[in-house]
Amino acid sequence: MSIRIYVGDTNEELATVAMSYNPTAFLIDYSNYKEFLTTDYAYDIVAFTSLGDLPKKTEIFYNILIKSDEIVYSPPEQWSDNQVLANADPTTSIQGLTENILLLISDQRPVKNIELCYLKNHLAKLVDSRKTVEPQIWFVGCSMTHGTGVDNNQRYGQLIADQLALECSFLTQPGSSIQWASDQILRADIKANDIVIWGITDSCRLPYVHTNKYLPGVGVWTYTTNPEVEKILPFDELFSENTLYNNICAVERVINFCKKMQVRLGMLGIMPNIPNFLRYIKSKLEYIDFPYRIKFIDDALVPVYQDLGTDNHHPGPIQHQQYKTFILNHFSFFINNKI
Repeated sequence: MSIRIYVGDTNEELATVAMSYNPTAFLIDYSNYKEFLTTDYAYDIVAFTSLGDLPKKTEIFYNILIKSDEIVYSPPEQWSDNQVLANADPTTSIQGLTENILLLISDQRPVKNIELCYLKNHLAKLVDSRKTVEPQIWFVGCSMTHGTGVDNNQRYGQLIADQLALECSFLTQPGSSIQWASDQILRADIKANDIVIWGITDSCRLPYVHTNKYLPGVGVWTYTTNPEVEKILPFDELFSENTLYNNICAVERVINFCKKMQVRLGMLGIMPNIPNFLRYIKSKLEYIDFPYRIKFIDDALVPVYQDLGTDNHHPGPIQHQQYKTFILNHFSFFINNKI
């Protein structure tokens, strides 16, 4: 004897799905739930139910499900309460409460079709992969390392890899944050004896998820191009102690990971940064600032690039050549010929 229960909402879709599996499938509702709970079935049954079909006491719904041998979650296209699943407290909607109970039960009963990794689609995808079983180089960072404004073969990472005759991968994305880069490093297929060169970006950027959209870096420019962002993420949060703390944690995780994995890590200060983050990052042996010539625009410190890329904003090919030379001449694992 086995009991298979389909779970969804108060609509014909649920009945159709259950009956397509077994035409004798029946609804468990106000009229028969007590009978269902007290009956010892001597044959296989298929049933379907929802929170809306039963008394408001959620314990009844739970007890029905825990009696089953298998649960199949079959959510509708549109829930009967017309509510959007809330991120902060999903149980305020029928969908959220249903899924919460199913998740609790999933350790005791098999539950099909329930999403056990909510927001998994927003988990930042790894933007590149390992190229060889041999030691290789990984270049990590934002548009500066990505090579915005130059051809792929002109960016400093590719120039270094070509000179050393090593394969390389680029965990880079324009506009991305320190926390995004850290996550990419920790989840990539990086192995012992690899080299990681991390172009440290502006620390006043945050990865953020809102309305089912993942943003790898909300930065100062975001508020200029889209003032509505202030309503969901206050501008001051970019400069908060909390953001500073999370960026420090992100860097520390990478340093710890690379030490344990016997990976050679070099962090390049490729962009100007705020004083509090600089105080931290400059204390790290793995970190070196690129020695830009600085100019002042309205009292702001602006690095002077040797040339500009095709977008007339990012560094050009000559500047990338300088990055290459500087990196090869200043990180110890290159200088000491330990490649």
